[in-house]
Amino acid sequence: MNAARRLVVGIDYGTSNTAVAYALFKKSSKALPDIEVIGNWSIRDSSDKVPSDVAYDAQGKAVGYGFTIPEDAQTLQWVKLLLEPGQFSDSKQRRKPNTERMWKVYDDLDKLGKRPVAVIADYLSWLWTKVKDEIVQAESIKNLFESVEVTVVVTLPACWSDRAKEGMHNAVKQSGIAKDATFLKFASEPEAAAIYGLKSRVKKGEVDEGDCVIVCDAGGGTVDVVSYQIRSLDPLSVDQVVTAQGGFCGSAFINVEFETQLSSFLGSAFAKLSPKQLRLIRDDFEYRIKREYRPGCERAFSIPVSGIQDDCKGRIKNGEIQPNDAILEASFESIMSQVLGLVDEQKEGLEAKGLDGRLKGVLLVGGFGGSRFLHERIKQEYPEDEGISVWRGDRSWTAVVQGAVECEALSTSDHAIVHSRLSSYNYGVEIRQGSKLKVQWLIRKGQILQEGTKAEPYAIRMRDQPWLDTDEYVSLLVSIIRTDHDEVSDDLAANTPPYAEVRCRVKTELRRHEKTELVQRDPKVWRIPAELVLALDGPMLSIKCRINGEEGPAVELQYKDDQDRRDSIWSTPSSIAPTDRSGGSLASSSTHSVANQLLPPPSPAHVPASFPGTPAVKPTLPLGPANDTNKNRRSTAFSLEQATSSPAEKKKWKRPWGGGLIPQDFVWK
Repeated sequence: MNAARRLVVGIDYGTSNTAVAYALFKKSSKALPDIEVIGNWSIRDSSDKVPSDVAYDAQGKAVGYGFTIPEDAQTLQWVKLLLEPGQFSDSKQRRKPNTERMWKVYDDLDKLGKRPVAVIADYLSWLWTKVKDEIVQAESIKNLFESVEVTVVVTLPACWSDRAKEGMHNAVKQSGIAKDATFLKFASEPEAAAIYGLKSRVKKGEVDEGDCVIVCDAGGGTVDVVSYQIRSLDPLSVDQVVTAQGGFCGSAFINVEFETQLSSFLGSAFAKLSPKQLRLIRDDFEYRIKREYRPGCERAFSIPVSGIQDDCKGRIKNGEIQPNDAILEASFESIMSQVLGLVDEQKEGLEAKGLDGRLKGVLLVGGFGGSRFLHERIKQEYPEDEGISVWRGDRSWTAVVQGAVECEALSTSDHAIVHSRLSSYNYGVEIRQGSKLKVQWLIRKGQILQEGTKAEPYAIRMRDQPWLDTDEYVSLLVSIIRTDHDEVSDDLAANTPPYAEVRCRVKTELRRHEKTELVQRDPKVWRIPAELVLALDGPMLSIKCRINGEEGPAVELQYKDDQDRRDSIWSTPSSIAPTDRSGGSLASSSTHSVANQLLPPPSPAHVPASFPGTPAVKPTLPLGPANDTNKNRRSTAFSLEQATSSPAEKKKWKRPWGGGLIPQDFVWK
């Protein structure tokens, strides 16, 4: 491998379209490398993006991707949104056409026996093969991917939950991309776009150190809005100053509303459209009308459709549909209140921090960020005489993917382009304080985070087991509580059931720890000092466990509901049984559960942790293959406690939120 050169590839997998960019450069170079956007996706035309669509035959075999899908094939679209199905959970959203569209996608997946993660993995596998061929051909280096350090950066919406991020991570791993990458990283879409878009504003002198900018990353499925303050200009560095907010109000929902409006406009003629004709209408609206239409537009738009019959009412003339301005305006306005509301919330967040006087502008990026309609509507809300500019970023359609490559190429160990972020959620673990069950909050919503690690001290309380002295590794399964509430309680019963689990791999020689205490003799119960080590890498959070100075590998959060499976809002009531506070299924005859589990090898079989407070029982462990040896596997319940400290040590600690002890000097380094 040529260690002196780096290849950075950015992938912006979107709801409607996907973009890929790359840069090949010397590691020693401090200058911004040339960033190339791959545009050779179609035999006929060049395009900076390729549709994120997949088509399968009846047997579940893929028959086309992107521009290569046959015209008469049934196409799966919007699959990215299925990683986060909860956005349509309220009753009002369920009745909307976009929700009906999502139901149809799920029905199509069920018929094929496919899950969202698997479909995305199929698409990314095809995409990656195409990308490698294009880069190798462009650079004329046959063994390029084997000869240089390869970093792949995949972008993620800021409004996604950790569960959706993990689903995307799984899809990337299943696609085979990770096998060709020296490093696989993830980046926030608005962060990447902000860095790319702010450069030109800095060059033009439109922003200075200390100024704030609201970045509106408007894509096909999601709109993410976040505020940054300029920390330094050269080199460029920013701090996030308001918690990121987002919603499922991207431009794809304009398309749905347009079809609804067009159906009413054409009446019976709409029902007679063939799949090919409907596809022509969708493409013309997506790639032409949406980009050109603006408020008060006096231009009349028409959509040519081959084989369509004229009607006497003037709705179809000379083989062209003549949608009126009311149809187009209603389509765009269907999501505007949500988008404008997100921007307003950011402005209010700046005002709450006394930074509203430093707000210089709203930067529009993303595919929908290039819309003239969106630009004009936000300008109406924020007129220039108030001192706030509204900018459409240069090449906004590919700003996210180019920014992802740029951020990775320019970031060094001593300089982070995004210096600090704010957590969008509260994260905590179940702990025991004497006889009480509590939540100790590891990270609070709005807390400043910097990339790196920090450690939280705990103690593991568990019954004696004969295998505790064996030289093996075990999986320590810890339940994680997560909420986005602004105010939270440290009372476990006041919080939602565990959101996720962390499987930490540690050595079993637990009794040999020099600080291990025997706290009960009949039956024997041990108290073992331990630390949970939190690591932040871009938008991804991982946790590992440290016992007796030995640290297991970092692991990401594991979610109680399989990411591939439908959320309960998408399933019939009988499909998924509701859960009670103990974590047991109400459909089950037993609600006994185990608070936390310490599981020895050899099998990776999953034993769910659940809400503490119920009797600890020995679970029935699932058996693996016939030759598996886990029939005799052993397990024990344990609980996390706060670490004890000497009086001198306790002086360094404080209770900033009324919860568990949080060391005063804990910082992200």
